[in-house]
Amino acid sequence: MFTKQLAEFAVNLKCESLPEQVITKAKSCLIDNFAAILAASNERSIKILKDTLLNLNHKQNSRLLPGQELVSTIIAGTIHAAMAQATEIDDFYKPALLHIGSTCIPPALALAMEKGISGKKLIAALVAAYEVGTRIGASVNPGHHQIWHTTGTVGTFAACVSVGKVLELNLEQMIYALGTAGTQASGLNQYMIDGGEMSKPLHSGKAAYNGYIAAELAGRGFTGATKIIEGPKGFARATSKDFNPAKLKIGEGQFNIMDITQRLYPVNGHILSAVQAIISLISEHPEIESKQVKEINVAFYNEAVNFLEPVKATTPFLARFCLPYCLATAVINRKLDNSLFTEDALKDSSVRHLMSKIRMYEDKKLTAQFPAIWSSRITIKINTNHQYTKEIKIAKGDPENSISLQEIIAKAEKIACLVLEKELVGRILSRYAILEKIEDLSELWQ
Repeated sequence: MFTKQLAEFAVNLKCESLPEQVITKAKSCLIDNFAAILAASNERSIKILKDTLLNLNHKQNSRLLPGQELVSTIIAGTIHAAMAQATEIDDFYKPALLHIGSTCIPPALALAMEKGISGKKLIAALVAAYEVGTRIGASVNPGHHQIWHTTGTVGTFAACVSVGKVLELNLEQMIYALGTAGTQASGLNQYMIDGGEMSKPLHSGKAAYNGYIAAELAGRGFTGATKIIEGPKGFARATSKDFNPAKLKIGEGQFNIMDITQRLYPVNGHILSAVQAIISLISEHPEIESKQVKEINVAFYNEAVNFLEPVKATTPFLARFCLPYCLATAVINRKLDNSLFTEDALKDSSVRHLMSKIRMYEDKKLTAQFPAIWSSRITIKINTNHQYTKEIKIAKGDPENSISLQEIIAKAEKIACLVLEKELVGRILSRYAILEKIEDLSELWQ
């Protein structure tokens, strides 16, 4: 029943029926994903994955960023999905613990550009994927995420829906596609424990790949389980002890895409408010210099402390999850962007020295507010005995403090211009901004 209801919603969704703010948010997510892909242009994990998949390449009819070489559509979707997750700058949906845009946008966009469909059809495909994916993720969490990486598992359903919409699957085909997607859904959180960090972007890439395959197969007559989510041997029963089917319900006029968190800093979601707080403090108080810092104390909710405290900045990837590294780097450089997560940056002795002065602890009041609010409070003490405190309850980018479309465009422009010509970036972003008016997406990136 639940699988059919979600499939029916996805199949019937039209761009013309969407509120203006939902269309704007969909374009914002698309542009944000463009930036997230390009931010990973030089990541080692992406180079390995790209080289491997290109060896499997066949029909070459899609463009690969940043160089725009021609590759097969499914390979383009897979590599771009992995890239979008590789630098922790992509969007996510907190109630589902899910990085959704990285999984469902790249495969649908690659196929949309190949087929030359309209911008309205792509918007409908992306909104449908966000709505279905976020609900499945919310229904199985938080228990699911204790072992499973939701982006890899639930992202497969989201990718299946976005690609299925571009393929114009009917209701029966979409149900079968979800069944085939669910039986492929995978991704384990062991990667965070013992050196498997390259698996994280792979999870997103494989979600895109598996979802694409599921939709393509269904369109060709391939059948799948019809109750893959709620069935006695289905996805929810297999991967969660606290499945809540009520969270699968799609209410009239309720769009979860409006509650997506988007990031201004390339760090783990728990760290966002703390980074915003410390950058705000050093901007307001230029007298705060790294050599003057005596100690930095960070109050957090319990979940953040438990997740972040064990992480050591031993690789550029893990540095994005290491609170002391992120805060020390922000203080010393007066900013925090992708250029500061490199092997060379990790060797900076001044950063390492300041990291030793940073402590985090649980504040039970902040714990009581979680998971509705992911807040933090930073206190900096300097050698003159002055003390500076800043609390951020709602980080910039959270739905209650959202980033505007123009701010997302500025973020994407800054990242994209590092690897693409400024004129090309301007053309691409201007097209994204009027996506619903474009009738043929085949030359979107040209």
